[in-house]
Amino acid sequence: MKIFTFILTFVILSSCVDSKKPIHEQTKIELELVDNIHIKKRLNETDSIRLNNEQTEFFVKEWNNATSGGLYKMGPEFWIIVKLKNDSIRKFRTNRNLIKEKKDWTYSLSDSTFINTIWDSKIKTEPLKFKQVIFGRYCGECDANCAPMFRLIMDKNEPTLSADFEDSYFNLESKLEFKTDLNQEKELKIANDIAEKIPETLYNWKTDKERFGCPDCTDGCGYYLEFIKENGNLKVFDLDDFEETENIPKEVLEFTHFLADRIKFLTK
Repeated sequence: MKIFTFILTFVILSSCVDSKKPIHEQTKIELELVDNIHIKKRLNETDSIRLNNEQTEFFVKEWNNATSGGLYKMGPEFWIIVKLKNDSIRKFRTNRNLIKEKKDWTYSLSDSTFINTIWDSKIKTEPLKFKQVIFGRYCGECDANCAPMFRLIMDKNEPTLSADFEDSYFNLESKLEFKTDLNQEKELKIANDIAEKIPETLYNWKTDKERFGCPDCTDGCGYYLEFIKENGNLKVFDLDDFEETENIPKEVLEFTHFLADRIKFLTK
């Protein structure tokens, strides 16, 4: 019995010592087989940065020399998409200095700022499409919080978001009053996502004002969108998200559905 207990204890201790032994071997990247590498914030988005030759070589070296870190759950801050010359794809998730390719086994990079630096340089060099975006929902048949409106002031360094929860939209004699600050990371992300989703159809619309469908005619609420372009031009739209409405461009209707869904998260 004592011998059995000793063997069992030895096995347990041995397993603890090897707890960081990789479950699977790290697959190195052969630089000469790489066609291109892109960085994305979210996997299914089209917005990305293609690494140049020097950055590609640096990333390959970082991955190949990364040290095993063990099993670790993390939300991806960036996706690294590596396309090889044989058309195969390898997908990596990173968060600061941690990187993983398959399942939840992580590796540690020596440079924790490499990816962020590349992405931040993109943001600083991209021209702003909008100076300001105002969006919201208005519902005629409603008891309270019937016309929440939101204003996103675009700034490369520090965009700001505020809200009008006073139903000022219905008061024709007064302007919207954005008295409520919503400058939390979650709310700002929602507002930025809305601004990024504004279709080119609306951005380049031939007139400065347009009404699509019959917003709020069927007690289903209407949606308001106003933006000031980087050149100072103002455009104002009233949007209807009713599926059977005719003569609404498909991309405008899809955006209105997206807008309606995101506004729900800002009014909870």
